[in-house]
Amino acid sequence: MRKLLFVIAAITFLASSCSKNDSQDRKKMMLGTWTLIELGEDLNTNGNLDNGETQPASSYGVSGYYTFNEDGTAVSSVTIGTGSQTSNVNWSLTNNDQNLYVSSGSQSVTFPIKELTKNRLVLLNTDSSPGTWNVYSK
Repeated sequence: MRKLLFVIAAITFLASSCSKNDSQDRKKMMLGTWTLIELGEDLNTNGNLDNGETQPASSYGVSGYYTFNEDGTAVSSVTIGTGSQTSNVNWSLTNNDQNLYVSSGSQSVTFPIKELTKNRLVLLNTDSSPGTWNVYSK
């Protein structure tokens, strides 16, 4: 019985250690500059990025980027046609690192992170219906 309790305790410790490391790794993956490459709509509202739901951001006349810093600050920039806006914002990962929370002053937005790898970030903006896809690359 003591052996079984020790094994369960060891597995629990290892599982919690992995979760913490995964969380730190996810946060580290966010750091740096992410360039907007695709935009689109979640046409069938299933919350999954399906073929044909995005187009190159340039085809909409849109470009932009986020630069995420380790201290929780970021620079957000978007250009639509001839107008552009660059803002200093704050960011954090929430909901067990499944959401990106971005705020500036009294305004904030939370994006579900649908994909995060070292070179690709897919966010779903659920503030509208259907949701909109923002796809970034490093």
